[in-house]
Parts: sequence; C-alpha cells; structure tokens
Amino acid sequence: RDKVAGAAHAVGDRAKYASRMTRMTVDCNAELERVKRTYTEIGRLYYENYRDTADAFLAELCQQVTDANARVAELEAQMDELRAAAKEYRPAPDLHTVDAEVVEPEDIEVEVTEEPAPEE
Repeated sequence: RDKVAGAAHAVGDRAKYASRMTRMTVDCNAELERVKRTYTEIGRLYYENYRDTADAFLAELCQQVTDANARVAELEAQMDELRAAAKEYRPAPDLHTVDAEVVEPEDIEVEVTEEPAPEE
C-alpha cells in the first residue's frame, strides 16, 4: 500500500513539474517574442528615419530591406493579376461531373467471415 501511495505521489509530482515547466516555457517564449517584435520595431523606425543617411555598416542592411520591399511589391502585383484571372475563369460544368451509381443502403451486400483466433 505504501508503494502504491509513493508511486502515485511521484506521478503527481512529475505532473506538477511538467505543468510548471510548460507554463514557464510558454511565458519565456512569449517574452522572447515580445523582444523580437520590439527589435523589429526599432529596425523599422531606424530604416524609415535613417535609411538615406545610414552608416556604412547599416547601409547594406537598409538596401537589403529596400530590395526586399520592391520584390514584395512585385509579388503582390503578380498575385493581384492571378486573383483577377481566377475570378474571370469559370470551369466548364462537365469538368467537375463524375459518373456515379447511387446505391441504396438496403441494396448493399456484405459478406462477413469469422476466422478462428490464433492459438497461443
């Protein structure tokens, strides 16, 4: 009886540990995400305010952002074109038609066979 109680207590302690570690990990990740968002905002503000006068070591990074923004604008324009083309396209009705035979549940036949259980 003492062994069972001890084992149950140990399982409970492990569950509490796992729960606390999970909660702390989630909290830690939330704080790290907040730091990441803050760094991103600092970078965005720097880029917006100083991209034309950036120091040499940041000028290259500012140019990478400018190039990436241009590429994003390009891709968004292509996606808009694709969306417009998709709205204009209407498939022919027969493209989605499937020949199928409707069978009533009472017309379905199933054969059940029993196999003997394997001997041990």
